[in-house]
Amino acid sequence: MTPRNAVYYPCGLIATSFFNDRFDVVTPGVAMDETNIAWAVDMDSHFFNPTGPQALDNFGTFQYLWQTYDQMSCYSNTSANVRVTCITWAQLLRNEAVFGEGCAACPAGSTPKGQGGIAPPGGWSDFNATDTVGNANAAYGFRDEHFVVWMRTAGLPTFRKLYGTLSNPNGFNEGDVITFSIVPNFEVASFGGTKSLVISTSTPTGGRSGVMGAAYLAVGVISGALGALFLLKQIVSPRKLGDTKFIVWRQGTKTA
Repeated sequence: MTPRNAVYYPCGLIATSFFNDRFDVVTPGVAMDETNIAWAVDMDSHFFNPTGPQALDNFGTFQYLWQTYDQMSCYSNTSANVRVTCITWAQLLRNEAVFGEGCAACPAGSTPKGQGGIAPPGGWSDFNATDTVGNANAAYGFRDEHFVVWMRTAGLPTFRKLYGTLSNPNGFNEGDVITFSIVPNFEVASFGGTKSLVISTSTPTGGRSGVMGAAYLAVGVISGALGALFLLKQIVSPRKLGDTKFIVWRQGTKTA
């Protein structure tokens, strides 16, 4: 149910098309760090959560990103892998005008598990609307680094976005198998899109890119060939120097 005169927060097609798939590593010994993936300038200057009383007063009018997606599920604390009906946004805020019937919180006796999207104020485990006041720098909402990375738009229709960095105390070797648990929230069939999980080795100068290497090599070869042709032309038929007596500076001016 969409609220009347809803204010999308933040607005724009890029924000509201946020990629909200979830990836978890299930291979023993391998961990994934999802912090420090966004540009420091974005975190320091551009992305902050709404603050002040107005953020609370308009909670039933604003459609926040964390209200848009079914971002988590609830699982029983006593029965493994048994899902429990979660508390919706309308139930939690007692406001039927709030957009979405997605999972906002888990009832007693159950535990939330993030399914992608942006964590609401207070994080996955304990939603608290009052956390929108005075927490511009809290690590949820607009400060979610996956959202910040997504807002750095790509210049081409095929692109990669950093999701996290993998680590293993024993290091990685050729032939290692890494298993992921994926929650495919982001729908691509309607526009004929595709998505892939790419594991790559990165260095301080960036990741491995065969396309860029080939492009640089091609430009270098072409530049070298053109340079050799101009050198050969200069040797065989050099350009004659002009006669300086025909050079007139500031023609038509008079001096006293």
